[in-house]
Amino acid sequence: MAFQAEDFSRFFIREFLKKNGFDQAYTAFMAEDKRAAPGGSMNRKELCELLGMESLQRKNTKTK
Repeated sequence: MAFQAEDFSRFFIREFLKKNGFDQAYTAFMAEDKRAAPGGSMNRKELCELLGMESLQRKNTKTK
């Protein structure tokens, strides 16, 4: 799985739109974004693993 910087950016944009309730913008973004990630879709857990942020994610989850 060889994700590019562009794939991370697209993931962050998708997550931001979803998390903040920008449903119409999310739908438009997904309709416009026809590029496929090389390894398929990436989820939050995979992103944290790739960036080496698992411990920060666990700590953040505990504080919520």
